[in-house]
Amino acid sequence: MKTFRLVSAALLAVLMCANFASCSKDDDAANTDGGGNDEGGNQEVTVSEKKLVKMVSNEETYTFSYDDEGRLSSATDTDDDGDKYSYKFVWGDDAVVVKYEYATASGYTNGKTYTETYTLKDGLVQDWMSDNYSGTYSYNSSNRLIKAEFTHHLGYTVYAVWDKDKLVSVNTNDGYKAILTYGETCKKGYFPLISDVIGLGDVLFMAHPEIAGMRTNQLPNTYSPYDEEISMTYEYDKEGYISKIKMKNEDGDSETYTLTWK
Repeated sequence: MKTFRLVSAALLAVLMCANFASCSKDDDAANTDGGGNDEGGNQEVTVSEKKLVKMVSNEETYTFSYDDEGRLSSATDTDDDGDKYSYKFVWGDDAVVVKYEYATASGYTNGKTYTETYTLKDGLVQDWMSDNYSGTYSYNSSNRLIKAEFTHHLGYTVYAVWDKDKLVSVNTNDGYKAILTYGETCKKGYFPLISDVIGLGDVLFMAHPEIAGMRTNQLPNTYSPYDEEISMTYEYDKEGYISKIKMKNEDGDSETYTLTWK
């Protein structure tokens, strides 16, 4: 079943052990200054807001834990084959260090660990470095992510185009393009899968999309990668946080994400 998550995973696979992907030579997209948090961008995080603590789909289960300051301290990702990845996060004034382990992953040595470092400036990720790769991030005047460039054997760069607080398209240099349309907003919280749409499907950005200029309460109702269209509908808890994201492609295949906020 080629659903929302699997399309993003195809992009992420390009960087193998890294959690990133994508690229574009679309200069128009790169130069688009698409608005952001001045008109409902919802980039700021308030202490009183609940945090995303669990996200379960047909294929994966994510868990998230936070420290006393509301920062992600640990996370796990377990897929339907039983493969498990665990993450620890160490926050400093100008960086986040991620230590992750292939706990029971097939194809990897159990217990093997990797380290990634995200450098921060004014609350935004500026660059990223792992054991084998590195990357840089660029933002528009509204602090929305418009470019993420990674150095490896293919030299991948992803370009994101915004219309104020709505991500409207993503382009890559290998012919990939995704278009998004919108209809709904959530009263509380944010859309946690936006990093997957852009191709930066990292658990850090699922919990803290604001540090990469991706936090938004705008909810896509269609997502169209390549020639496929995926429709999305939502359910909410009594406070207005997203409780379910339901996706269906044109072949009728479906996938549901169930979200828990605390």
